[in-house]
Amino acid sequence: MKKRILSLLTACLLAIPVSGAEIWSEKKETTVTEGLRLIQDVQFSSDGWLRTHILEMDLTSDRLSLKTLYDSRGIRHLSSVLSMAEEAGVVAAINGDFFNWEGTPLGFTVSDGEIISSPAHDPGLAVLMEDEDGAVLTDYLDMHLTVTSPEGYEAEIIHINKYHSMESMVLYTSLWGKTTPGSHDGVSELVAVDGVVQEIRQDMDGVEVPENGFVLATSTKTSTFLVDNFAPGDEIVLSYTITPDPGKIRNAIGGGSVLVENGKRATFTNVVSGSHPRTAVGVDKKGETLYLVAVDGRQAATAGMTQTALADFMLSLGAYSAINLDGGGSTTMVAREGTTGKLRVVNTLSDGSLRSVATALGIRYVGETGKLATLEIGVDGGPVAEDGAAHLYLSAFDAFHNPVYIADKEISYTSHDGTFDGNVFYPAHSGICRVTVSCEGVRGFADIEVLPTPAPLAAEKPEDGVDILLLPGKPAEESCLDILTGAQLEAMCEEGENVYTFGTYESDFPLPVSRFSATEIENSLFVTLSADGGIRARDARQWQYCMEIFAETEAENVFFLLSAPLSDFPDSEEAALFERLITERLRMKGVEVFVVSPGAEMGMTEKNGIRYLTVAEVSHLSAASLFDDSVAMGGIRLTVSDGAVYWEAVPIWQEPMA
Repeated sequence: MKKRILSLLTACLLAIPVSGAEIWSEKKETTVTEGLRLIQDVQFSSDGWLRTHILEMDLTSDRLSLKTLYDSRGIRHLSSVLSMAEEAGVVAAINGDFFNWEGTPLGFTVSDGEIISSPAHDPGLAVLMEDEDGAVLTDYLDMHLTVTSPEGYEAEIIHINKYHSMESMVLYTSLWGKTTPGSHDGVSELVAVDGVVQEIRQDMDGVEVPENGFVLATSTKTSTFLVDNFAPGDEIVLSYTITPDPGKIRNAIGGGSVLVENGKRATFTNVVSGSHPRTAVGVDKKGETLYLVAVDGRQAATAGMTQTALADFMLSLGAYSAINLDGGGSTTMVAREGTTGKLRVVNTLSDGSLRSVATALGIRYVGETGKLATLEIGVDGGPVAEDGAAHLYLSAFDAFHNPVYIADKEISYTSHDGTFDGNVFYPAHSGICRVTVSCEGVRGFADIEVLPTPAPLAAEKPEDGVDILLLPGKPAEESCLDILTGAQLEAMCEEGENVYTFGTYESDFPLPVSRFSATEIENSLFVTLSADGGIRARDARQWQYCMEIFAETEAENVFFLLSAPLSDFPDSEEAALFERLITERLRMKGVEVFVVSPGAEMGMTEKNGIRYLTVAEVSHLSAASLFDDSVAMGGIRLTVSDGAVYWEAVPIWQEPMA
């Protein structure tokens, strides 16, 4: 018998730092259209998950342009980013400005050269702007608006198209919404068309704002300027200045603090403390690349980012200047999906559903759509088994990576590594299988990874094999049966040579499944992991040890013994990652993989070529079920010999012979 405890591996890896140590990461890049990439970066570390989504836009492209989005009913209405983006026909968008719950953005809003709402009077709220030449800049703006009477008297207007207490004067344009709030409770509303006063309204419902005019509103309890200085037929003059003068603005969107200034982390003027979902936008030093960023957060294993971390992240992307946008439940990114050509939400929404927001920043494709140029093949579903099938789907694009409709075209699939039935591929072998698709003279290729069929388990126990006994945890000693059962399990433990227990035993001989260990027996590797609450939560270093095993083990069989089943992990994504990695890094290499954990009933199941064994817990035993094999099994005996594996259930109690 060969038995080797891999203590050297453990000793080396204990030196790995715990806090912030990266365990696994994956970066996916997708072309939304030429000049616009979607980069989704997922990192799993000892601190948990970090998921970032980046839209990287080429500002020099003449086929792309920015557009500030808001609800078509008017800026007073909130709408989801997805709805606004679909309505505007953009190919991607992120949420924009902070807003009040009455429904208007706090900051400056300009869309296609039209001022939708004025800048915030809060000096700590910044603006991202695009000028008429396409240059993108960030700054803090102060806007001074005035109205002048025929006699030359002036008064200040505090806002354009924003909800306000009416202690100051507010200007409404046709972009506000269908009607103004109305002139009740001492409010007066002045209606002007083409610079001429039409009426002054008091104690009346809201009025529709004329397309070529505006409405001024203020409370007469605070100011009687409108009723004292204007009458129907009078000329009325509006003027404004913006400091610093940004020139002619094509698009603008408000936000919070500047995050990055002149290539360095800025001094924050407005701080949203804590770790949260985040949204930000920035531009590189040359002004050639725009970065639109959404960070997931407020989830069980993904807190999000602090504002400082967000600023550092924008710097890492290459941003020379950047601002913080509304985050939390507002954080939303949408992008066009290649297969259907429809917009989809690409980040994980912290509220579980789309929040209605005030504004968004969209990216338009303004070029022409051409004929079919490329085909891309994807596989629908999970891993492909050697004796299974792969359902393929197609994405068709023109030369600028815009979706092209080909459902009505003749499409052919071929492969030397298997057969097809329509778009369903049946692999002839495991490993890499290449498939080809053709349509109108355009061909696409894909390499499909096919899992090998698991080796059959031994039908009979090998005579020269080595036994490994897997025992459940002992029951709490609350009854005579519990005491007897515990004693019987202790005796079984003492009789075995290689024993693993899913609980604490008095004997020092067995290896409890309560911490990491790796033991090689007859070319089979037995790995124990403490997993109550998840592997990372118990000790993140266990993940590091597993990654080392994934990369270097040469064992024919690997048994992962977990103190809790994967289905009990609070972080379901950690469980999914564990299954994914043992599939990709062990099963694809032909390693036979077994996952063993405690459960209600003894048994074995198979998924994606991985065998899952359950050692039945005995805490629920009763005299009536003592000899019920489905309940009273006491453990599992594995026998390994030259790579072959045999398993059998081991009862605690044998029914007396008649």
